[in-house]
Amino acid sequence: MVNETKVEAHFVNEFVWPFFVPLMTTVSCTIALELLAHFLMSLVTIVVVKKCLRLDLIGTADHACHCTLGLFLCVGEALLMTDAWWLPRIFTHQSLVRIHMGLGMLCLWPGFIGILTKCISKARINAMEEDHYKSHCTSKHSLCGLLGYFLLLGALGTGLGLVLYSIRALHLTHRLMGLFGFVTVACSVWFSFNTGFARREWSSRMVVCLKMAVLSGTFAACSSEMWIIAGETFRLLPPSFTKAVDLSISEEHWGPVKD
Repeated sequence: MVNETKVEAHFVNEFVWPFFVPLMTTVSCTIALELLAHFLMSLVTIVVVKKCLRLDLIGTADHACHCTLGLFLCVGEALLMTDAWWLPRIFTHQSLVRIHMGLGMLCLWPGFIGILTKCISKARINAMEEDHYKSHCTSKHSLCGLLGYFLLLGALGTGLGLVLYSIRALHLTHRLMGLFGFVTVACSVWFSFNTGFARREWSSRMVVCLKMAVLSGTFAACSSEMWIIAGETFRLLPPSFTKAVDLSISEEHWGPVKD
């Protein structure tokens, strides 16, 4: 028994541990989160779009298909495009910027169609049932969706501004509006699975799985962007603040710089 224990310990120390240590680095975690985000966002989009196509894109299905494709998948991919670890090995930086801009502009068109079709459908229903008028823009799903769309419009505007003026403050504003726009749209997608349409078309277990996929995919897609925003915010701090406080990790402590 003692010999077997020593052999197992030797195997772990010599083979298993050296294999897992490189996987525990920050870069490895970033790569894992990025791959998870691609997988989960694509999975949610495929499930929703497939269901909507089966319903012939009638009524709410048309709205769900366009908004999920444009405001969830395209925006998420545009967000990941700026921090991808494998794309710079295939495309040049200029090509990645153009793809990012293309996805950013493309996402707003399907989103606009999805919102417009839902508004028209709601207006027709209210015209037919005047005694039971219901406003669509009062639910959490619709409010988050509209707020996210306007934030993405702001991100598009600041992005176009960066083409002419490369200012660090404008970079930060663009990133913040894009990040909060995506998170708000993801919240709208989350709340959409509480609606009658989702409850009719999927089982309760499937709805829970889709909501968890949206939550996990959103966190994974936003993790790298939040670190970059934190770094850009630090660079915008006044020099007096960075001199008074040591924000870099020292050997034993964080705190004031010692002369």
